[in-house]
Amino acid sequence: MFRWFRAWIYKLTGFFGDAADEMQVDKHVMSATYDRSIAKMQDRFQTVKGAVAELMGIEEDKTTKINELSKRVEHLESVKAGAQGMLQQLINRLRQQNPAITPEEIKRHPEYIEHSTAYNDADSTQKEIEERIQELEAEVEQRKAQIAQYTAELQQMQREFTRLKEEKHEAIADVQIAQQAEAVDNVLAGISRDNTDKDLEAARNARKKARNKAAISSKMAGTDAKSQESQYLQFAAASKSNSKLDSLLDFGNESKPEDKDAALLPE
Repeated sequence: MFRWFRAWIYKLTGFFGDAADEMQVDKHVMSATYDRSIAKMQDRFQTVKGAVAELMGIEEDKTTKINELSKRVEHLESVKAGAQGMLQQLINRLRQQNPAITPEEIKRHPEYIEHSTAYNDADSTQKEIEERIQELEAEVEQRKAQIAQYTAELQQMQREFTRLKEEKHEAIADVQIAQQAEAVDNVLAGISRDNTDKDLEAARNARKKARNKAAISSKMAGTDAKSQESQYLQFAAASKSNSKLDSLLDFGNESKPEDKDAALLPE
């Protein structure tokens, strides 16, 4: 029983598979198949395009941040230069006032502490910003590589999209030409059967069937038996007439019946 069901499943699977294959060559089905693939490609194209746009936005933001930090570095360089200049002026003034002053005494001066602190703060901040700039620049380079990769993919998809649309029209035309060529070849080979051939064959089968049914009905009604009996009577009448005629003719025999009735008697 299981094998029977399995056989039916295989039969149905093959039937629907053959039907699907046959439908695939229909121009409307083929057109819809290509349109579905083109639509999927368009969706993917838009998705990748959106991702590239986001990457470009991120790159622009990081580039803007790098520019801002670069300006911040320039500002800190100016602060450091100003603090360094004021420190040098202070040192020169203090040494003019007291040529014997030591560096340690100068560094303990309040103005020196103020200017040196400003310089060191600007310098440490500058180093942090420069490290951040390096990180951002590395990220920007990575984003640029991703953008270039996805841009190339978009270009490839665009070419594939154009090629697929052209292939759609070519495939439909090729299938129609192939079907027409096959139909012509079948006609030339004498194996084509159109609706007219089928109708004619059906009419002939109907005629044959009707004649067979009439023959059966005739036998059932006794028509054949009556016809056969009539043939027997006609044959007997003809034989009797021929025997009578023979008795009237001289075929050169030694004895000849004397009258018409004697010719009818058996010897």
